[in-house]
Amino acid sequence: MQFAYLKATEGRTFVDSYFATNWDAARAAGIRPGAYHFFSLCSPGADQADAFLRTAPPQTDVLPPALDLEILGGCVDRPPVDVVQAELRSFTDRVEKAWGRRLLVYARSSWTKLYPVPSGEDRPQWRTSFFFRPHQGWAVWQVHYFARVDGVVGRVDLDVVRPSRLPT
Repeated sequence: MQFAYLKATEGRTFVDSYFATNWDAARAAGIRPGAYHFFSLCSPGADQADAFLRTAPPQTDVLPPALDLEILGGCVDRPPVDVVQAELRSFTDRVEKAWGRRLLVYARSSWTKLYPVPSGEDRPQWRTSFFFRPHQGWAVWQVHYFARVDGVVGRVDLDVVRPSRLPT
């Protein structure tokens, strides 16, 4: 294992209670950490960005921040596309400005069936593909949901990273 993305926040109020412990443990084990935020349709993008930045402040020697886009959780409202795009833009602009790096974007099909993915020619993508290597353009490839790692209780996602595709 050479890297680990750790959940930092979700929406504007949830902070993973293990984030700081996991972050420190990853670094102590020589694993390059990265933080991700699970975006919620129930909260303004700026508020979510502020929560993420409080929990995962910018650092230079770690993986770029990541944004997880899925339709899960307790938010039953499905705002119109233009509203969601504006909130995403608010989140991405704020986090990318603070970090000085582009976000890595992970978008499940539950999201992409309803909403576009924030893109940009230099915004890296995190793709899921269980049987075949994804097409061109991916920076991180999620190979499996149920891997085991020594020292970690429970299952973890198994991913492959292409460092040349990640913003420095």
